[in-house]
Amino acid sequence: MELVGVYSNKSRTLQQLRDLLLLTPEGRPQQEQKTRRRQAWLRKDQLEPLKRDYQAGSLIKDLAQTYGVSTDAVMDHVKRAQLPKRYPRLSIQDTERAVQMYADGDSLAKIAASLGVAPGTISLALKQAGISIRPRRGWR
Repeated sequence: MELVGVYSNKSRTLQQLRDLLLLTPEGRPQQEQKTRRRQAWLRKDQLEPLKRDYQAGSLIKDLAQTYGVSTDAVMDHVKRAQLPKRYPRLSIQDTERAVQMYADGDSLAKIAASLGVAPGTISLALKQAGISIRPRRGWR
């Protein structure tokens, strides 16, 4: 008596798997190969201007667009040049505006969008200004 046949669970999935295993390479549909995006690197004559622009305060995304590379490539060059990492900070006027907008009931996301920074930057600036952050809606 064949125990495997009697006690095995012959599901549709198992049959589909068996059918796939029997296909020949020619019978399989061709899948498109995903091409990996190759990281572009700067030429030597572009490195000094990139460093100057970074130190002058240009945004990483703007530098990437200007030099035709990814933001990761810009950060790699900055790191290799041992330039100090910048953290987005708000000016005193922007911090005051953020405090006022937050007091008026605006969300961190809305304030961040209006000032062109991340919500975490707004949260940090408000905490440093002594403002307690409200819990998010629906969170307890």
